[in-house]
Amino acid sequence: MSGDQGSLRRRYERLLRAYPATYRARHGQELVDTLLQTSAEGQGYPSVREAVALVVEGMRLRVRQAAAAPVSWWRDGLQLGVGVLAVSLLLDRAPGAPPPFTPFWLVMLLVAGLTLRGRVTAALPVALLAAFSMSPPLLHDRLPVEVNQLLGNDFGIWDPAAPYLVVAAGLLILTVPTWRHGFTRHPSLRAWSWWWLLAPLGLLVTWNVGMILGVIGWNPHAWRLLLGSLEVVTLSAGLAASILSRDLRWALAAAVYLCPGLVHLAAIGPRTPYVAIYTATLWGLTIASAALAGLSDNQRRAVSPPIE
Repeated sequence: MSGDQGSLRRRYERLLRAYPATYRARHGQELVDTLLQTSAEGQGYPSVREAVALVVEGMRLRVRQAAAAPVSWWRDGLQLGVGVLAVSLLLDRAPGAPPPFTPFWLVMLLVAGLTLRGRVTAALPVALLAAFSMSPPLLHDRLPVEVNQLLGNDFGIWDPAAPYLVVAAGLLILTVPTWRHGFTRHPSLRAWSWWWLLAPLGLLVTWNVGMILGVIGWNPHAWRLLLGSLEVVTLSAGLAASILSRDLRWALAAAVYLCPGLVHLAAIGPRTPYVAIYTATLWGLTIASAALAGLSDNQRRAVSPPIE
């Protein structure tokens, strides 16, 4: 094997990391050998077309593998959407104004962790307590000032209460057919990876430690811009997964996550045109991806081979 062929083989193998490990173990070498046989003389790098095709196909197989779990698409999508929404509430408060690690924040950390791990029966009463405490007509002006401060600075305002109500409602729907299983994970629910929780927590802790050490200054606008960027990247990945896998669970998760934004627009309206454009764009992408995923879903189920 020439030096160019050896380098090209290694680069093809790196691109194949986009594929599931089980697929690489069974078909990886065969696929690389085929690509090498069709490569040009002296070629040292995969073509752009080959690289894009390999990555897209690898990601398609990954999301199809994730969707192949014995979990109904709507329950899986609802659980993921509620879990990610609960995680986003952990990052909602800008670092430094005031410190985010309050007792109420710890309550939402518990809700997010239990939801993502499929223990919705245990998460529901905690989420209901959080939603109840954030709903102004229920408790406003009926509790001591100290208790209100413990619940958080946003207590008694409808707009911030919306995501907590969506989380509680989603958990209630998920819990109805699973209550007999108590506080264990129901087999019809997935135990999502801890990375959904650990990644944002690591970001929040790193940012706050950076402020304490003086490496990062207090800039709530920069924090909001960072969160907005992460939101766009995560939603784009989910919507791409819907289109690639022809599966609606990812689009449903995105729709659940975006629901509180509609309440925000209904309550106070768009403060700037950019808010309305941003919200409309995200919802437009979600609806479009759901439409593309659903259009040929029946054909995909009929002709798609099983994932090995």
